Amino acid sequence: MMVHGRGEILLVLIVCAIVFLQPPVMGKFPTCTATQKREILMQCRLFILEAESSVPKDGPCCEAVRAVPNRNMKCVVVLLSDPEKKRFKEERILSLKNFC
Repeated sequence: MMVHGRGEILLVLIVCAIVFLQPPVMGKFPTCTATQKREILMQCRLFILEAESSVPKDGPCCEAVRAVPNRNMKCVVVLLSDPEKKRFKEERILSLKNFC
């Protein structure tokens, strides 16, 4: 059995305190799911593609937006595939938070 110096023990205790006493890291934006993203793209398609200028607050698009935690449309944009990014207007998706 090896005897450690006080400095080494103190260092281990400090490292453990730093690692284990940190509050859990919570992202600024709660996560959303791929299912929620698909629902937004399907229900809000005409608005996102600029075929409609607004969406009714009581319609299926806003219902899908409200299903995303905190109406976090940034999360939805992050989940877009490359072909979806080319097809759908990211700015329009982000604006859904304010419309709904």
